[in-house]
Amino acid sequence: MIADQWTDLLQSWSRHILATGYDRNVLPAEVIDQKNQWIGYSGAGEEQIAQAEARLKTRLPESYREFLKVSNGWPTGGPYVGRILPIEEIEWVSARKRDWLEGWKLGFGSDDPSVFREIMGFDLRLLEGGLEISDERDIGVYLLMPGLKSADGEWEAWCFEAEGGAMRYRSFDELMQAEYRKVKDLVDEDNANFGSQKSPDSVWNDLSSLLAEFEKEIEAQTKIANSESWELAQYEVGIRDELQCGWQRLSQIQEQTRDPEEVRHALVSLMGEFENRWHQKFLDMKQEPETKILEKMRLSATGEGARRTMGIIQWFLKEHKVL
Repeated sequence: MIADQWTDLLQSWSRHILATGYDRNVLPAEVIDQKNQWIGYSGAGEEQIAQAEARLKTRLPESYREFLKVSNGWPTGGPYVGRILPIEEIEWVSARKRDWLEGWKLGFGSDDPSVFREIMGFDLRLLEGGLEISDERDIGVYLLMPGLKSADGEWEAWCFEAEGGAMRYRSFDELMQAEYRKVKDLVDEDNANFGSQKSPDSVWNDLSSLLAEFEKEIEAQTKIANSESWELAQYEVGIRDELQCGWQRLSQIQEQTRDPEEVRHALVSLMGEFENRWHQKFLDMKQEPETKILEKMRLSATGEGARRTMGIIQWFLKEHKVL
């Protein structure tokens, strides 16, 4: 897309958020221009873009360059992604996500890219060569993939989820058009269902459904573990055990109180506890480089299990308007 087309798309995105309030709470106050119906930033100049290209040692694809000239970043992404970074903050996955990549290698029990390709559908080296252009929110991040370049010089753009793989688009502008449609459809659906949304006071009554969600995940991890070699199964068992821990803690909350406020507080606290466990396990991996491979796999699995536990509780709290 050229600059005028980017302006039209981003103005539509801005108007939609300002009219509906979707993601309004995560926007910095300085980007909200109610008068001009705009939530973006000032555009990047050619010199700013050239400096970033010199730092990254590549020329960026044209659709992304044109976007940056209209708004140097964007304060909110699609449903699973945080802000789109300004040009000064973008970085290669191989530089910014070393621990993340090492965790994946350990999780699959192999440095062999073919093992990764067989499971996830693409070569790990392709992911390592990606350019990270957004913050993470929940589990999603935007990547531009120079290893997948079209004849017109555009790079494939991915909305990448560490658990679910990649939603792939032929270019950055296709990605952004698709993400805007997702946001618009999600808000429209929420508005249509507003009258049937769950009340925060129903949080205790629905704990059984949350426990059932954990039971489903635990069963799925057990099936995967039973179908793999012993080495790979240890990773799945580690994730399962952490989910099992989350299930037990939730069962205790259900037994201890029926007071909605106490339940909400306990769930928010539990979500934060598992988030801390997730970050600590990967910090432990980084600080102990000489740790044996099975111990690293155990730490990686525990961290991934904690992340999934946190994510399920977070989803539940959002459904009940607690977050």
